Amino acid sequence: MSSAIFTRTFSAADFGQYALVLIVANLLSMISSQWVQQGVNRYLPGAAAEGEVSGLKPAIARSVVIAGTLGCVVSVGSAIGVGARLGDGWRPLLLAGVVLVVATSVFTPLLVVLQAEMRSRAFTAYRVGSLLLGFGLSILFVFVVRRDIAGLIVGNALGMLVLLFPLWRSTGLAIGPRTHALGRLAGDRIRQMARYGLPMTWWFVGVGILFFSDRYLIERFRGVGEVGVYSAVYVLMTGAVSTMATPVILAAHPALMAAWNDQDKAKAARWLRTILELLLVVGVVIVLFTGLFATDLARLLLGPEFRRGAGVMAVLVAAAVMWQVGGYAHKPLEFAGKTKLMSILVMVVAALDIAANVLFVPRFGYPAAAWALLGASTLYTALAAWAGRRVLPWKVRLWIPIRFAVASGASLLLVRWLRLLIAASEGYLTGLVFSIALATACAFVLFVLLVNTTLPPLRGGVGKTEATGGA
Repeated sequence: MSSAIFTRTFSAADFGQYALVLIVANLLSMISSQWVQQGVNRYLPGAAAEGEVSGLKPAIARSVVIAGTLGCVVSVGSAIGVGARLGDGWRPLLLAGVVLVVATSVFTPLLVVLQAEMRSRAFTAYRVGSLLLGFGLSILFVFVVRRDIAGLIVGNALGMLVLLFPLWRSTGLAIGPRTHALGRLAGDRIRQMARYGLPMTWWFVGVGILFFSDRYLIERFRGVGEVGVYSAVYVLMTGAVSTMATPVILAAHPALMAAWNDQDKAKAARWLRTILELLLVVGVVIVLFTGLFATDLARLLLGPEFRRGAGVMAVLVAAAVMWQVGGYAHKPLEFAGKTKLMSILVMVVAALDIAANVLFVPRFGYPAAAWALLGASTLYTALAAWAGRRVLPWKVRLWIPIRFAVASGASLLLVRWLRLLIAASEGYLTGLVFSIALATACAFVLFVLLVNTTLPPLRGGVGKTEATGGA
């Protein structure tokens, strides 16, 4: 919805400036808060299983305050340092970026608390609520207050800040009384989370370089207009993949963490295999759907100046899917604390991605950046899987996503053929509605068959597989 409105309101050049500021804001919020998020995801599920939540939550609360303070310091410092060189035209965007960094540095770790506690309903409510509220406030700022693209950033930031107090209460976090004993315990827990999370922060910085450096290279070689087109499509496609993958992650991630914390490597391997197979299957559906309906999505969701980006939609979706898979392929390395190796892998892949962009973007533009990102995501997934299996042996049954891809691809080719026939006689809209309905029905039937024949953990849990001695 936001893309449909704002890409018709602002130019590609405006969107390019917006994207460049947003990239820096994301990197700064990663530096400020990722160590807290990683620590919460690592230790809170285990503490809940052992009844030690009351000892951990004061440390989490204090860590969130530290993250927010750090976000404020680094964002203000960056805005002052960069603003002098960019000029007054960038000032509204830079100020909005500061607000966004602070809001994200506090709001996101609190959301992770709900995720780690398997409170999927509350997690979804606050996540969707912040997005809807941010969208509404962005509309208000842009169309009522001032027609400036900085209003998009301010609206999204305020969407999180408005919900911050109820979210804090929902997590049950509290600083706790200022006693010496509690202070020592909280300090020990904070240091524990920092020791685990800070090395992962460098990994996230590498991820930021991998996924966002191409915008600066596109701007350098092709201009800010192409940055706007590429960024609008990128946000749309990666957001769709993240939304589709969230149910899988919410359902299975805490179980995977609990199995590892229980030192049950066989059970952890089975959960990891199930997650990877599901992500691949869901990814196949999203990529094929995007390829089939890319032009329609561009007409519906993007302004005229941005619709040329339809050609890279499926490529960016595939890159996002491979990255989701890679994020779980490296879980054994994460569990084993091999964050230095993970950081090295992502930095190497990011360097190769930058090299590919330098070589091909000057000639081919943003499509080259999309293909380079897909190649880099696939390479990281392969390297992480190879290294991770040395820590926790697991094996994905690749025939499952391959078989699903073949069946889905054949079905969607049939859908495309029928659509062309119907559109020729009944018109574009009738053909589009028919093809969407039929493609959705085909995907649903194939997925149900898959779940009932090859993914028993979804029906009876991992324990059912264990009882039969499966692996």
